[in-house]
Amino acid sequence: MSTTTLYQHSDNKIVVPIFDKDGVSIPASNFLKAEYVIARCNWKVKVKLTSDDGISVEDDVFVINIDDSLFGSEMKGAFIHQFVVWNLSGDKLPPAFQEKIRITKVIS
Repeated sequence: MSTTTLYQHSDNKIVVPIFDKDGVSIPASNFLKAEYVIARCNWKVKVKLTSDDGISVEDDVFVINIDDSLFGSEMKGAFIHQFVVWNLSGDKLPPAFQEKIRITKVIS
C-alpha cells in the first residue's frame, strides 16, 4: 500500500503489496524488477529507486526504503510518486500506484 505523506530529513519506508484485478495478492517473487519514482507535479523526476537500489522484497511484498539523504531541504511540498513492476516476461506493467504525496518539512 502506498502512503500520502513522507518526511524530510528522515528515512521513509513504504510497504507495497501487489494485487491482481480481483484483489488477490500476487507474490513479489512473480516479478522481474520494480521501480519507484518521486516527481515534481510537472513530472520532473527527483528520486528514482530500483530493485537493485532501494527496493527490497520482504515476506514476498515489495519494500521501498527511502534514505534520509534523498530528502534534503529542497525536498518539501507537493509531489507525485509512482511504483511500477515488470512481469517475468520483461513487460513493464501499468503503475501499481501513482498518486499525489506531500513531503513534510521537519527539523533536521
